[in-house]
Amino acid sequence: MALLTHTIPNLMNGVSQQPVTIRLDNQAEEQVNGTCRVSDGLSKRLPIEMIRAEEYLQIGSPFTPIVFADETTKMHMVKGVDSAGVSRTCQIALDGITGSLVYRFLESPFTRGFWAWNDNYLKTTDKSNIKFLTNGQTTYVLNKEIVVDMTGGLASDPELYMVRQGALGFVKQGFFGTSYICEINIINRVTGLPHGSVAPQIVTFTTNSSTATTNITELQVTQIANDATAAAPLRALSKELETKRVANAYLNSHTEIISDDNWFQLKWKAASIEPNDYRIEMKCTSTTAATAIYAVNGVTTDPLTLPKTGPEGYVVKVDADPTAAGDQYYLKYLAVNNGWSESGRLTEPEEFDFNTLPYQLDNIIEIIANPSAFTMDHLEIAPRTVGDEETSPNPSFVDHQLNDMFIFNNRLGFLSQNNVIMSRIDEFTTFFRTSVATSLAADRVDLKAAVPSARYTDLHSAVPFETAIMLFGDAAQYVLQTTTGFDVTKTSLQTSTEYEASQKVAPINLGASVYFPVTRGAYSGIFDLSRKDGIGLTAEEATHHIPTYISGDVVEMTYSSVENILFARTNTDKRTIYVQNRFIRQTILEQNAWHKWTVPNDLLYINVLGSRLYICMVADDGISLIRTSMDISTTRIVQDETLIIGFLPYLDYLQLIPQGDVLVVDSYTDYFIAPENEALMVGVDVHGSQYIGLAAINAALVTEDIYVGIPYRFAYTFSEQVPAQASDGQRTVYQYGRLALRSMKISFVNTGKFDVVVTPTGRNPYTTYFTGTILGGLSSLLGRINIATGVFKFPVNARSNEVSITIQSSYPYPCTFNTCEWQGLFTNNAGRM
Repeated sequence: MALLTHTIPNLMNGVSQQPVTIRLDNQAEEQVNGTCRVSDGLSKRLPIEMIRAEEYLQIGSPFTPIVFADETTKMHMVKGVDSAGVSRTCQIALDGITGSLVYRFLESPFTRGFWAWNDNYLKTTDKSNIKFLTNGQTTYVLNKEIVVDMTGGLASDPELYMVRQGALGFVKQGFFGTSYICEINIINRVTGLPHGSVAPQIVTFTTNSSTATTNITELQVTQIANDATAAAPLRALSKELETKRVANAYLNSHTEIISDDNWFQLKWKAASIEPNDYRIEMKCTSTTAATAIYAVNGVTTDPLTLPKTGPEGYVVKVDADPTAAGDQYYLKYLAVNNGWSESGRLTEPEEFDFNTLPYQLDNIIEIIANPSAFTMDHLEIAPRTVGDEETSPNPSFVDHQLNDMFIFNNRLGFLSQNNVIMSRIDEFTTFFRTSVATSLAADRVDLKAAVPSARYTDLHSAVPFETAIMLFGDAAQYVLQTTTGFDVTKTSLQTSTEYEASQKVAPINLGASVYFPVTRGAYSGIFDLSRKDGIGLTAEEATHHIPTYISGDVVEMTYSSVENILFARTNTDKRTIYVQNRFIRQTILEQNAWHKWTVPNDLLYINVLGSRLYICMVADDGISLIRTSMDISTTRIVQDETLIIGFLPYLDYLQLIPQGDVLVVDSYTDYFIAPENEALMVGVDVHGSQYIGLAAINAALVTEDIYVGIPYRFAYTFSEQVPAQASDGQRTVYQYGRLALRSMKISFVNTGKFDVVVTPTGRNPYTTYFTGTILGGLSSLLGRINIATGVFKFPVNARSNEVSITIQSSYPYPCTFNTCEWQGLFTNNAGRM
């Protein structure tokens, strides 16, 4: 038998579910409402502070309140500085049942209101279908259930449009003594045979054979093609063609001629239905040179053969190799451009049904300073302006759902099925090619992810990571590999890892790594995806030591890069926030402390901005939306003779009520108390005196300001202490023996009242109280809260494997604990050989 002492150097490694023989000394059985930092040790978490509570009434009659439920309510936050120079935070709530989008500003004036109600695009029974994305002054809202649609199919038949505009002839060069010949045929569009009752119409114009100077003007191509004066001896081709057209009953009834400059166009009349079956074919030749005159029947092999001017809106298909597919493009003559511009083959291109595209909210922060600056409408993706369905196909998200949206390298991107589609650089509404004649590096990107296994993989989340984009599928992860500027000819998707990531919540970027959840039956785990040794991406489980700790599916994660704290919540444990305190030294994770925080009501939303965690809850009535926040930074408690209380009382829903006010339950004015919390209310004055119950609080408010709130319990349960010896980095556990704990000592800093509960197996628990007062200490002064620093010793007197030891505090005072030391008798059952 030996009397042993052992020191636990700190209490900062959270909870472990590993066997006690391999568990670290400073890992706990349970930790609730605490936080553990390398700089401080184990502390009671700071209070949740009340911001506002209210209910929203549905627009219309009757004015019934919206019922907010975690399954159907999606929330988002936007922070910025408005035009008046005021920093503002706007919290958005989307209710999928009513299709409502409501907002609340969290700084005075506490403006709130509706943006949308009964909107079909916003309706959903599963909030995971809703994605928010904020980029500067713009916030997008996407519903994964909506299929992107084009309005009413093609605006017109592209082939019919090309046929209806007819044929175009033009004179390019003038020669003396040359006959310019134009032959017109009406051809069946199906058989390719000439019209049975319309003979070919041939017109000819011959220039003067004399090379005399006086005849040079006759060689002007505008004279040959179109003589406006029609003076003898000139009979320009357009005039000859017009004479032929008028003389032929069929042509006179169904066609018309337009001419100008050096060109002439024979087109179908607007009322004619002949283009449904027939097309106009023009053949132009000369007796001197093949380059003297050209005919364009809506198509050419060389754009250099087009006239300098042409009919307004005339579209020509340029196809250098008619035997090859996909190399054609279209040119349209536009006087405003003073020439031929690349275009599509339709004058009225097919357009998107904007009601099936995400919402775009602009200038949210300006609502208070400049309400007219705010706009809300669906994203308006531009239609196809060049090429056709083959050379500039629809984005692959057309007729499919959008799974996520992101912004990267000045491109707006979407995930749809197993495709990633990104807009043109700096043009978030351009998802078609801007040129099919030339491949442009800045044009849209549309890539399909390779399937790494026999299982099909949909892409559901995109996360910026390092200098690339990490794409998450339900069975694999990809990295978007590209060159600078996203050259579409050098962009590819490469499979990086194959993990089954949950689709309930998007992965989050933690800087050097990406966290994503996985579901294992009734529990969740969280993986840490990072680049190991600067080479490949590998995912290691950050919850490997707590496999059944996070209950249910993770539905929300948020991370403070300032404080290195991760927060997560699930769909089953609706009043619990799972917390991970992290500490990284030189890329090595040295602290991985998981624990829980509890809250008074059901959670709807958590989000970190800087060193403040914003928490939104709903009261038990289901309609009272409670907006709160809490400080997650290290708070130093400062006390001297001039200060009575150097900290905020540790009460949730903390509010400072001014003297003279009267608190009313379920009031949506300045202060809110839900009926279910009335019996729990505690008041604390600036001296630290407590008032229990609403009546006592209101009585105290007659004479002084009172902090009010709900007490919450901090608890830390030690792991079983096992007899062990450490040597050369190895830990040896003695299993042929028993350890009887006699007592323990805990060092504390700036700590108020707390209790230690010792529960031996088969015996009643007993509690040792620390009152916060150390007789003779400088902190023990009358008329003020006693906050002390020192060491607290308490008895245990039980076998280590048959006792539970818990530090707890439900008092509105701070608690911070550093090291712990225990003393016990160890009995070895046998000697060693």
